[in-house]
Amino acid sequence: MEHYPPWPWHPRGPFRSIRDDAGPRNVAGRARLDADGRLRASPQTVRIETAEQADGYDFLCAEDVMAASDCARVIAAFDALRHRVVADDPVDRYWSGRYLWASDMRATHASIVDTMRAATDRARTLLTRFYRLERPIYNDIFQLVQWPVGLFMRPHADRMNADARPHGMPYRYFAGILYLNDDYDGGELYFTALDLVVKPKRGMFVGFTGGFHHEHAVTRVESGAVRMTMPSFYSVEPRHADRIVHPGVADAAPTG
Repeated sequence: MEHYPPWPWHPRGPFRSIRDDAGPRNVAGRARLDADGRLRASPQTVRIETAEQADGYDFLCAEDVMAASDCARVIAAFDALRHRVVADDPVDRYWSGRYLWASDMRATHASIVDTMRAATDRARTLLTRFYRLERPIYNDIFQLVQWPVGLFMRPHADRMNADARPHGMPYRYFAGILYLNDDYDGGELYFTALDLVVKPKRGMFVGFTGGFHHEHAVTRVESGAVRMTMPSFYSVEPRHADRIVHPGVADAAPTG
């Protein structure tokens, strides 16, 4: 099995006790989601709608990481380039017809890609400060994703599987979502172990760790516009760095 370094945050930092493994809280949280992706909230379920309400929790919530006008421009670019959306995902059909690579946008929408990259850089800086990281982290993808009405995503962690099978991307120590719009119902982010749901807000970025402490689901998009996001996953290994977000980093990294 490939070896990955220990968590990159300060050993005396406030988040050093976050664990990767699943527990009873995860099991209870999963049970609150029905087969259609709808959340049956408990009396203790916390609802977060603003960054201020997230103060004191162990995940990052930041508003206006991308300006509203820029969010609109990015969505318009996605709409203009729907013919470049990946029709058939080679690994998981769930993602087929839903994402557009930034690399496929550069020829015709270079300024939009620059706007996306600037927001991605801001989000990564905020995440680094929030977790008091002592080493760099690198975005490993750069894309836009659409979530049509009726779609949802079951609970999962971003770097490990619930059944202990080897995960294809165990290097994803952190993850984040930048919300490009909020003119829809549903499509909320639910953390199972925290019993906490985040309502998307245009321009908001939510960042968290990749293990089961921050296992999460996306509730069903019930109505309204197509939910649009710019997801991020972060590695501490330079060889996984996206070539647009981090020019030259992966090419210069050791391969062993």
